[in-house]
Amino acid sequence: RVMLSHIDRNPDLRLHRQLAERGAFLQYDSPGRIKYQPETVVVGLMRQVIEAGLGPQLLLGGDTARRSYWKAYGGGPGLDYLLAVFTPRLRDEGFTEAELRMIWQDNPARWLSGRSG
Repeated sequence: RVMLSHIDRNPDLRLHRQLAERGAFLQYDSPGRIKYQPETVVVGLMRQVIEAGLGPQLLLGGDTARRSYWKAYGGGPGLDYLLAVFTPRLRDEGFTEAELRMIWQDNPARWLSGRSG
């Protein structure tokens, strides 16, 4: 029941496949954080992971622990970014509702409950 956070900062599909095949959850948290890489990188990586059959190991997070990331304090991208901006982009990029349900509901529930595949 291991989740590897910030793993998308090294968008190496080979490494991600190896880790996911061993049962690790891959938590991508760079959407909205363009100082690390363009979002096209994480969108493409997510697509490749899903096409490799490893979508059930994929999680998303916002990494918004600093006040400077919160709109209420004049920052951004904001706590709602993943749902309000990134998820519609994923739809536009061709992610299905089943894939989004897997990412937003099924995978987190499985990880939090300690269940594997």
